Amino acid sequence: MENEKLGIEKTVAILKSVKTLVVAAKSVMADGKVNLADLPVAISLLSQISAIAESAKGFSGAVKEAKDLEQSEVLALVNEVYSLVAAIEAA
Repeated sequence: MENEKLGIEKTVAILKSVKTLVVAAKSVMADGKVNLADLPVAISLLSQISAIAESAKGFSGAVKEAKDLEQSEVLALVNEVYSLVAAIEAA
């Protein structure tokens, strides 16, 4: 049986979903309370909920991907994590 490369698609999808959720939460809590002014953020988040749920389903696949990383994939994931941290800090 030939070993098939798994890639990093599921891992990247999870990181993007985490970024979406954390940036939205940070935006909602910017004034220290949740109120009607936060409705646009909630609506935006709802429009992305299917992608977030789909990435959560891929968690076990992401674990398998992590066991099969090449150097280029590690660098791509580091770039994704850096993007995630930068987006959270900027929110």
